[in-house]
Amino acid sequence: GDVYKRQIPILFSAATTKLDELVAKDYNKYKYIFRPGNLNSTAQAMVLFMMAKELLHDKMGFTKAAILVEDAAWSKPQGEYLKTHLPEVGMDVVYYEAFDLKTTDFTPIFTHVRDSGAEVIIHVICHCDETLFIKQWHDLFSAWGKPVPIAGCSCIEFIMKCWEVTEGKCESAIHLGTHWRVPITEKTIPFWDAYTSKHPGEVPGFRGRQGSVHKLWWHGNQGIRRGVPA
Repeated sequence: GDVYKRQIPILFSAATTKLDELVAKDYNKYKYIFRPGNLNSTAQAMVLFMMAKELLHDKMGFTKAAILVEDAAWSKPQGEYLKTHLPEVGMDVVYYEAFDLKTTDFTPIFTHVRDSGAEVIIHVICHCDETLFIKQWHDLFSAWGKPVPIAGCSCIEFIMKCWEVTEGKCESAIHLGTHWRVPITEKTIPFWDAYTSKHPGEVPGFRGRQGSVHKLWWHGNQGIRRGVPA
């Protein structure tokens, strides 16, 4: 879009690397775009791969996986990465789909998963209707009498109210989380506590939120000290 024309600092929490690539390609045009978070889609794909290998395959014994990702710039590359590399560690990808963000009926998708013989579903979702996704996964596989566990990344799964909004149907879902109350810096825990006190039931750790103000100030201050033009 044309957000760069505003010439004011804009902080994004988007995981896609496309924003980073824009800044690298044309710094003067996109120098006001910042992504304070440290886990982009490339890094997340590798962490998901590690989880799939070490937990799902090595410890839980799954050898057949279905990969379901929403069709978006941040998630689709992760699905492609997993589809390429999971067979290298003994996990066959028996079904793969990048579905439309506007999907509200996941029955056909989960039916394909069931028929594929998948033993586990690896999902990467955030912008679709995640509540429906989780509820329909639970209800359909329960009705079929053939539970297929789900594991991966879903934004709704890291909110404190996930159990409430999914009516408990998120039980047994395995979530890859990257945001906890740990002392990354001396400011992290005080920031976490202040945020959760003001916003009960929420956590501040979704990539760009936690510490964004401090990070932006630090980088700006470093630029001023080094004489970097605005």
